[in-house]
Amino acid sequence: MSPSIANSIASAYLGRWDFKSSQQWIEKALARAPELRQDEILLAQIHSGVNRLLGGDSPEEARGYFDLVISRTAPDRFAHLGLNALFWKVVSFVYENNLRAASKTIEERAKWIGLGAENERPLDQNLLRALVALRKGSTAPIRAVQRKFYFRNRICEYWIALFTNNAEVWRRVYVGSPYPAFKAQVLDRGITIPDEVFIKIKSANQSSAPTYVLDLVDFEDSGSAFHRLLLIFFSDLYRDRRITEIHELLFQTKNYHPVSGPTRVHQIIFRFRRYLKVKKIPLKLESKGELFGLEALSGLRIRMPTNALSLVLDHASEEQRIVQSSKRGNRALVRDKLWFSLICETYGAKSFSAKEVAEKFSVAPRTMRNFLLEWTRQGRLETVFAGKFTQYRVKKIK
Repeated sequence: MSPSIANSIASAYLGRWDFKSSQQWIEKALARAPELRQDEILLAQIHSGVNRLLGGDSPEEARGYFDLVISRTAPDRFAHLGLNALFWKVVSFVYENNLRAASKTIEERAKWIGLGAENERPLDQNLLRALVALRKGSTAPIRAVQRKFYFRNRICEYWIALFTNNAEVWRRVYVGSPYPAFKAQVLDRGITIPDEVFIKIKSANQSSAPTYVLDLVDFEDSGSAFHRLLLIFFSDLYRDRRITEIHELLFQTKNYHPVSGPTRVHQIIFRFRRYLKVKKIPLKLESKGELFGLEALSGLRIRMPTNALSLVLDHASEEQRIVQSSKRGNRALVRDKLWFSLICETYGAKSFSAKEVAEKFSVAPRTMRNFLLEWTRQGRLETVFAGKFTQYRVKKIK
């Protein structure tokens, strides 16, 4: 494998807070250092320092890597890497509560920018000053930066929890992060997380206390595609979801196809938007190119399970079991067994319409109607009314 690819994989693991795996890939990349460009070597050194700072709480050791990078860069040579190393050097001083050294390094970084160093992230200086203020006990500056810093919301929230030891923020950042390594690090700090957590979400124009309570533990349509979609979106509070991610989590027994996959996701999203409107849930599903994210229309208080993604993954276990037990993996047979058993569990002796059950299972009404007609012919269901008012009921076995 190319050392450049190994470096990229290390960066991806770092983004998931899996510092152990990240360091392993960095070592693989550096083992073939002659094949790496100078900037790639410097980037690997920065990643090694961040791994030790965030993963091992070793600010002094991490600072050695950052100083090495700074010594090999200048405002006119690999400036973006030098600025990045200076950023993390400030963070390492904040971890040690050495705010005087942190402020001095912030000014040094400002000089680099003044000398013409290209600053890829101009808000970084504000974030560093806000981090120093946070260490002094003020959360307002970092909250102000956080609203503008979309892609660094998670780490900002983590720092707020770490330096203020606020139990509510710890619970929020734990529940709102899907990465197992991140969750393990929070628990290693001795933070106690209950099985169910209430989190507050404010809309852009909301200043008062949340008024709507969304219960995702005892959800009305538990296990439905709509329930799983809500769990998928709220299991990561700090970024939007890609179409491929949504497809992978919703349709675990189906391979993603670049043509049919997006269509399948867009169809269920169309029905999900209608579901939110019918149920009067104050949420709006926004589309941002290939990304989808939920926005609150008013204040929300959400009752979340701490294992939200596990519940999403477990939902497909029954379908997977049926697929594996079927030698040919016949899709129609899988649907027949799975859907009929779900109907029996959900409705029991109650009657239901084709439209109602189609919406519950996020299936096209025509597809579900065909299955209901077939089950009626087989004697497994019986009709209650006729015409457009036709309803079905599971037939009692005498």
